[in-house]
Amino acid sequence: MILADTTPDPKALLQFWLILCGLLTMASSVASVAAFWSARRVQRREITFSREYAAKDDLLHLVKNQERIESEQGKIRAEMKEDRLLIMAAAEARQKETLGRISRLDEVLGNMRERIPR
Repeated sequence: MILADTTPDPKALLQFWLILCGLLTMASSVASVAAFWSARRVQRREITFSREYAAKDDLLHLVKNQERIESEQGKIRAEMKEDRLLIMAAAEARQKETLGRISRLDEVLGNMRERIPR
């Protein structure tokens, strides 16, 4: 068998490639038209004309959560008030102790001034 006998006819190969390119071109143009057509369509959205925008169960759940959050907020505020009172009492105690030390130092310095001749 000779290599020239096994090669396909150039005209048949050209026709095959032309048909393949034509099919690919048609497929891509159909896909482009389909994409353009689907993008042009008006999208449907759900519109509700009732007074209730959520189910009653959802609203009850939200109300319960809100009540729970408000009660926890009240507890936290009460704890904050207690903490503030404790901190203020501790600050007053430190202030009294510091003032006591300062007054003692003042007395000692007054005694030292009396002892030092001028």
